[in-house]
Amino acid sequence: MDLSIGKAIILFRFHGDFDVVKERVKTLQYFNPDLSMYGLFGGSEGDFNEANSQIVHMFENIWFYPKGKDKDWKWIHGDLMAKQWFKDFGHSIDFDFVFSYEYDLLTVAPLKDIYPNIDQDSIALSAVTELSKVKDWWYWTSHENMKPKYLEFKEHMKTKYGLVEQKYASLGPGALFSRKFMEKFADAEDTEWTIEEVTLPAYAEVFGFKLVDHGMHPGFNAPKQKEKLFNCLGNEVSLSDIDYQLSVTDGVRAFHPVKYKVALEELMLK
Repeated sequence: MDLSIGKAIILFRFHGDFDVVKERVKTLQYFNPDLSMYGLFGGSEGDFNEANSQIVHMFENIWFYPKGKDKDWKWIHGDLMAKQWFKDFGHSIDFDFVFSYEYDLLTVAPLKDIYPNIDQDSIALSAVTELSKVKDWWYWTSHENMKPKYLEFKEHMKTKYGLVEQKYASLGPGALFSRKFMEKFADAEDTEWTIEEVTLPAYAEVFGFKLVDHGMHPGFNAPKQKEKLFNCLGNEVSLSDIDYQLSVTDGVRAFHPVKYKVALEELMLK
């Protein structure tokens, strides 16, 4: 069973910015009419009530992370949020693949056209890279505040799974999980030492899943021109750059971060 013929769903993660979310969901639904949409809300309980009143009709369901963590924790540990969603609710849904979609990701084409055609024994992540090539300077593995936590995670994976040296890391949003991976990952322990771009490649490796680069992120140390369109540096992609790409037949169709409202009607006029 691969992505081309399997049943896929979208798990849309957001924490507020409802005007932005409304248009992003409309755009996703326009280009992916065959994919059911589920919400994973990472904001406050008060904002969750507002989400239910404003936009619940746009989703099959909106699930609220129940463990009382703050916004920063939820940003760092999207893997644990997706895992808890699957344990609490997602396991009951009929699906073969799930696109983990951040609200500030903008895709202007069918997701099955953008992503590689993975199978049940694979997952697709962003900017898959050999960890040995980046760990000496990458923030999450080298910074004085982050390195000790990374080393604790590394020791845990060695002790529990025999993983001496993790092969890969990833960078950025837009993971695509097979159901088979979600089932294995849901049974694993929660680890809070480091970010999901470290943990997901590690668990995929110890569980025997193939890591595939989904190709939207240009990669670690990418040329600045390419990072204008997709980056994890907080540098907003400009509407003018999006407009240009959409005017070109072979232009980019995935952009990050786009935290501002972009109406579907605007995109359709390109």
